[in-house]
Amino acid sequence: MADKKPSDRSESKEATVGFKADVKTLQLLTSSAEAYKNTRRENQAESAMNRLGDAVADFFLQERER
Repeated sequence: MADKKPSDRSESKEATVGFKADVKTLQLLTSSAEAYKNTRRENQAESAMNRLGDAVADFFLQERER
């Protein structure tokens, strides 16, 4: 089997996709996407607060052991 050398030029192709939907379906998709974004944002904030709390607890445990 011959070795293939990676091409120095990348090829890109553009595609256009269309779909049909009624207004109610589009509103449902939009609200679902927005709800997902909000939930993700809340989960990220909660996770950051948990990590901060863990770091503070670790700091005080280390200080107490000194």
